[in-house]
Amino acid sequence: TGSCPYCGKRTRLIHQYGKERKVWHRLIGEFRVYLVGRKRRWRCKQCRKVFTEEWPLVRKWSRSSSEAEVEVLRLIRDNSFHRVEEHYGISDKVSRRVLKKAEVLPRWEEEQRDRKVRLGIDEHSFRGRDLVITVTNLKRRKVLAVLPDDRQETLRRFLSQIPGSVKRKIKEVCVDIKPAFITVTEEQLPEADIVIDRFHVVHDANRRVDEARRIEQEATRKPIPKHLFLKAEERLSDKQRQWLDHYLRLYPSLREWYWAKEQLRRIYWAESKEKARELLVSLIRCQEASDDVAMNDWGRMLRRWQEYILNYFNHKTTNAYTEGAHTKMKLIKRMSYGYRNVEVYIKKVLLSFIPITIIPLLIYHTFG
Repeated sequence: TGSCPYCGKRTRLIHQYGKERKVWHRLIGEFRVYLVGRKRRWRCKQCRKVFTEEWPLVRKWSRSSSEAEVEVLRLIRDNSFHRVEEHYGISDKVSRRVLKKAEVLPRWEEEQRDRKVRLGIDEHSFRGRDLVITVTNLKRRKVLAVLPDDRQETLRRFLSQIPGSVKRKIKEVCVDIKPAFITVTEEQLPEADIVIDRFHVVHDANRRVDEARRIEQEATRKPIPKHLFLKAEERLSDKQRQWLDHYLRLYPSLREWYWAKEQLRRIYWAESKEKARELLVSLIRCQEASDDVAMNDWGRMLRRWQEYILNYFNHKTTNAYTEGAHTKMKLIKRMSYGYRNVEVYIKKVLLSFIPITIIPLLIYHTFG
């Protein structure tokens, strides 16, 4: 029987049969399985109107079932679009269409069960200088979302849409040294402690030391090896240490930069937050008393973000998982030789972090 969409009554009266249709249903190995049938046209005895029956798991006018779309998502989860087309005969256009249809919005069920939530916020390159923001759950090691750009308003919109029950549980947010991230986080999550990631602090120090090295190299027109100044002091071999001492004697201006970089690294070895505060304040005073203007700027920057840097010692939280997720995203991007459409890129990388058992929900959730 068919249920009339107009009056809700069921009918057995068949008006006519439609043309034969062939719908792709799923894959067995590299072979396709099709469903072949003819849709019936029903006539309602109550309202005398004619309507067409609906096939389960097949959208109107679709040439594939929802089961087939799940198969496509499973294939492109770990393969590039080109490889899926080459090995399984599924065109790039079909794969992208199915991917755009899937819902990959963040689900907050796990966060609502947790007592405390720790977020990680960082940016990475989508294409050239076009950046996107990654938001992760550091405690559960889970990617929550990839935002389409790095604008302040985009991050504000995302944080404002977090359910209130989850917002109250966010106790810590780890970010890089970007004022926009800190400003928006303080505005949207006022109760959370903001931690500037340890890796980014040391990375910024290495960048400043390398810049001073390049300036000295251009001034003297003599090569100065980069790795000696950027490598951690405790990891230097005896021969490398001798060469480093030689260059520090030869270029006294670099000695101050190298000392400041190593002192900043040693702060993270402190046994407590109070001891780390003493070391950081001492370092900042030395930097601000320097005759080098660039060193003064560095000291003012550390003073400005001092509390956020020291918040690391509350729970030793870092953005290591977020950086690891970026490594996987870059691998996905290289497999496809880059992306032009940011929407396709976001859904492709998020699909790679979703457990394969949840993939059917992405399609059946949007079925209708």
